[in-house]
Amino acid sequence: MKPKEKIILYFTIFFISAAMLIGYSYYAEQTEPYDFGEFTIDVPLGSKFKDVTSRYDSENYNIGKAYICTDKDLTISIFDKHYIENTYEMNTGDKIDFGKSLLGHLHGENKYKINESSENLTFFILNHRVKGIIDTDIAGVYNDDDHLIIVEGGDIEFIEKIANSIKIKNT
Repeated sequence: MKPKEKIILYFTIFFISAAMLIGYSYYAEQTEPYDFGEFTIDVPLGSKFKDVTSRYDSENYNIGKAYICTDKDLTISIFDKHYIENTYEMNTGDKIDFGKSLLGHLHGENKYKINESSENLTFFILNHRVKGIIDTDIAGVYNDDDHLIIVEGGDIEFIEKIANSIKIKNT
């Protein structure tokens, strides 16, 4: 390789690296933590959420909460695992792990499991029929001993970034 070609190659690598660094810093600056009480997630700057729990659970708000982002394809669902598990045990006499049951149900419903990015976070492709049209969403399901959080939307990279940013607060 001639010295002139080496210089051109080095400058090309430098400019590509600089562009990638600028792109990363632009994304990092364009997110902010959003507080959901027991946890936070990093969302696009200026995102607003609307509580839509009553659409899904008009009689019993103890099961959990559901929020939609008003300007992005993003839904956050939070389930009260302890309430659900205790209610189930009181009604049936049997103990369950609601998070494991939900994940088992998603596997059993032929939902396509994308990956398990950590011990507590699993991603699925979900197909829903809405007014006769199939709507495909990506769901990140965060499940630990105390929390069950579902981050859902249409863009896989966006949902992975959001779900991977879940930070459980120390209570």
